[in-house]
Amino acid sequence: MRGWLRVALVIFGIALVTTAGAYVLGQYAPSGFSSYLAQSLSIAILSLGIASSTIAVLSGRGIEEYFKRRNEEKIVKSALVSYLAGLPLQISPITSLYYGISKMDKFPKLPAQYPPFVDTDLQSQIETQIRVPTIDTSYYEKNIKDRLLYLPEQLARDAISIALVVATLNKYYSVLAQNTSSKTMIAKGVSTPARILTTYLDTHLKSHRLISEFGNEATKLIQNLTIDLLGNKESKLNFKPLLEMMQMIASTYETEGQSFIDAIFPAKTPVSSSSTDKPPQA
Repeated sequence: MRGWLRVALVIFGIALVTTAGAYVLGQYAPSGFSSYLAQSLSIAILSLGIASSTIAVLSGRGIEEYFKRRNEEKIVKSALVSYLAGLPLQISPITSLYYGISKMDKFPKLPAQYPPFVDTDLQSQIETQIRVPTIDTSYYEKNIKDRLLYLPEQLARDAISIALVVATLNKYYSVLAQNTSSKTMIAKGVSTPARILTTYLDTHLKSHRLISEFGNEATKLIQNLTIDLLGNKESKLNFKPLLEMMQMIASTYETEGQSFIDAIFPAKTPVSSSSTDKPPQA
């Protein structure tokens, strides 16, 4: 039996007992006292009625809020499942790209002098190869981000962690695209485009491999969470390995950035690396 109904029954019982007691006393009490007792009884019954109505209203609102919250939780969970189910297909092109460029054989060393068309052809080929779509987060931003409080605490934490993973993958890709673009190329003007591009890709093979592995691990976690949600199971995901991989990637990027500088400036003239050659810190 619901709490508000129990309270209402108690109040009704008190009113009934009070009425019965007053009737009994009224049969034997003096007339003046009976009149006073009747007035007191009327006030008591009115007070009990007001209290009962107030409790019923408050309880009704509480029940309404409860069911509203449950309904919102189902809506947000459904939206989260839809978002998670589509993420692996969006992550795959990025991880495949990084796997491919991390497995490329080292470019042959360019001669001191080479035809100008080599720069434009190589630039075009590399830009075409790395042109993949970033992970779309608009659905998450619109349907989930501002409604996380409706979710159970652990599930809300998992959703935030996945949002961080997605943002990190997008950032990794934007760094690669920016550093290899003809308009925003790293160290642009210091050397020829072909020499800069081949040197950059050669010196960043390890971090690119790590990013590919990071994307694969993220995909596994996302798939596990999706399966748990569909099976109405409590998620028990461990994001610590992904955080450790992010730290490793950041450290590797820093080392590779120095290797790139040393290769572009063989005289080892002190030159600071471009700020774009740094991934997001863990």
